[in-house]
Amino acid sequence: TFNRLIAMSLAVGVLFTVVFLVGQDAIIGLFTSSESTVSHLRALWPLLACMQSVNSLVFAYDGVIYATERYDLVRNIMIVGCLVWFVPALIAAYHWFHTLVAIWAVKAVLNAWRAGSAVWITHLLFYPRWVTSADQGSPHSLSSPFMTQGGV
Repeated sequence: TFNRLIAMSLAVGVLFTVVFLVGQDAIIGLFTSSESTVSHLRALWPLLACMQSVNSLVFAYDGVIYATERYDLVRNIMIVGCLVWFVPALIAAYHWFHTLVAIWAVKAVLNAWRAGSAVWITHLLFYPRWVTSADQGSPHSLSSPFMTQGGV
C-alpha cells in the first residue's frame, strides 16, 4: 500500500509535468495575454513543469509523516531548509541574478530538499519498523512506533 501510494503520487506528478510541457501556451494563455508576462513565463515554464514531479513526492511523503503524528519532523525539515538554503539563496538570487527563474530555482531546490529529507526519514526511520511490525502480525503495522510517544 505504501509503495503504491508513492508510485501513484509520482505518476500524477509526471502526468502534470507532461501536461504543463505540452499545454504550455494554452495554460499560460488562460492567465495572461500580456507579451511581457508571457515572455517571463515561457522562460520559467520548463522549471515549473519539472517541479510538479518533485512536488507530488513532497506532498505524499508529508502525508505519510503526518500519519505518524510526527509533525515536528516536517517542521524541522522546513526550518533547516529555509534557514540554511532558502533565505540565503533567495537573497543571493535576487541580488545577483534578479530574475524570476533564479527565484523559482531556489524554491525548486527547497522542494528537492524537502522531498529528499522526507524520503530519508520515511525509509530509514519509519519503513523498517513498519515492515518488522507487519512481519510480527501487529494489528498496527501501518502506524508509527512514535504514535504512543506523543510526537511533538
